[in-house]
Amino acid sequence: MKYAKQNKLAAELVDELRKRVSNYIITEGFDSNGWPTILLAADSGPATTEDVVFIRVRPRDWNLAKDIIGNDQVVYTPSVIQVAVEGPTSGKGLGRYVSAIHLFSVLTTCSKRGTRLEYWEEPNGDDPDVTTFTDASNMITSIEPDLDWPLLSSQ
Repeated sequence: MKYAKQNKLAAELVDELRKRVSNYIITEGFDSNGWPTILLAADSGPATTEDVVFIRVRPRDWNLAKDIIGNDQVVYTPSVIQVAVEGPTSGKGLGRYVSAIHLFSVLTTCSKRGTRLEYWEEPNGDDPDVTTFTDASNMITSIEPDLDWPLLSSQ
């Protein structure tokens, strides 16, 4: 399996999120690249202006991830966890529709994985999904893994 490392990381993340934010409905899936996705929603029909968080786990970009023939190879580079929410009605900064308890629980759980963590906001009126990550202006901030714990950064 090409993205086995990212799939395992996503499965561990889902297990932890089920404990920390148990009142979310959690839906697992994959994007068109085969990278695992996690949708956390307050109800079974997520919509704009609702408590919705979208997470994608992907490998870091590495242009040299080719085998001797030039085909894509298994990616052993560190991973990136991307967290997306719907932004506030004006401006950017800490989506207003996700409760503080949920957002901090999700961000804390993701940040403990030893990966790069990226926080993204979809413009107000749009649900966060895979397309959120296609517009670089939607990325609010990123946090690199803790250098004091170098073995964790190999995730």
